[in-house]
Amino acid sequence: NPSRGGISDVVLRSGEARITLRGFAAGESSALPRADLCASMCVPIASPGIGERGRGVINIARKNGRSIFTARDLEVATSIARLVSEALGGIEARAAAAETERQLHAAERLMMLGEIAAGIAHEVANPLAIARANVGSLIAYLTEASPMLAELEAVVGPLDSGRDDEL
Repeated sequence: NPSRGGISDVVLRSGEARITLRGFAAGESSALPRADLCASMCVPIASPGIGERGRGVINIARKNGRSIFTARDLEVATSIARLVSEALGGIEARAAAAETERQLHAAERLMMLGEIAAGIAHEVANPLAIARANVGSLIAYLTEASPMLAELEAVVGPLDSGRDDEL
């Protein structure tokens, strides 16, 4: 747990793998394995970005005094950590792509809704524009005595004022 401030936190902050040995009394040699000897290896799981804190650590411990970790063990653990990092990066990339796709679909739905609203507005406005254009010409041809003149002027009034709600 890196939040506790142990070797895992040191490795996570530094980005460098560590092998540690615990269980030796002061002045004791590491050439003589003991039953209470504990060897641990801690390897960071890197983040893809420069300067970013690592994703976590792989921490492996051996509690028997018979063997300690070798440089080859550290290479294997580092390779595993690299593979874990790449797998996590792939998962994060797929999640980001899914979110982008979701946002794209939402934008497409809004665009289609806007096109439908514009089409409806056009279909409503187009006949009114035709009526405005033609009723004025029709009135010019009619004489004062025509019975249709009053009805047409009743239609032209709201059209000329732009108040379609009076129709």
